[in-house]
Amino acid sequence: MSKIIYKGENSVLEFTSNWSEACILLGQEIEKVVKIYHKYVDFYKLNIDEEMEVLPKFNVRHIPTLIFFKNRKEVYRTIGFKNNRKLMFIIEKRLMFL
Repeated sequence: MSKIIYKGENSVLEFTSNWSEACILLGQEIEKVVKIYHKYVDFYKLNIDEEMEVLPKFNVRHIPTLIFFKNRKEVYRTIGFKNNRKLMFIIEKRLMFL
């Protein structure tokens, strides 16, 4: 797992599920953001029902949770639904520093 997260300089790790409406809606917003930032940020999705052993390592207690990594270190974390504009703002401010 850590090999995936640390693959690139900038990463976003999404903890999600197939049964949560908030997760489904957030996933749709992330798809829009990926189209814009895929060259600069690595995006990863973890289904909590399939990857439960990872939750304690990242201290994830609620879904959807997004963890933003810059230079292999967590720089920001958000819980719950965010629209694509809010996600782009977080990426710009926390990862891209534009």
